Amino acid sequence: MISGVVLLLVCRLLGLRVTSWYRTAAHNAEVGGVPNSYHLKAGAVDLGLESAEGKMDVLRALGYEVIKESDHYHVETSESLEAKVKTGVQLVFLARW
Repeated sequence: MISGVVLLLVCRLLGLRVTSWYRTAAHNAEVGGVPNSYHLKAGAVDLGLESAEGKMDVLRALGYEVIKESDHYHVETSESLEAKVKTGVQLVFLARW
């Protein structure tokens, strides 16, 4: 998912500690992920709590869903956000040419 790649880049720019991003089905099962996890489509990240405090509002403002778990933040995209990001990327690409 392109919105998941953008999410990863934004997290890096914000200085967030990404502890999980893309997962294979086998790894997802090993860590107890749900079968339809956005991690399987590179559409979610898990973030260390200590690096994320005060920065989750930025991700929410960009349209990402932020879920606070007991030991990390889980941030994921959505199909509607994916469509918006694809459109934005296409417009930037066309503007460059």
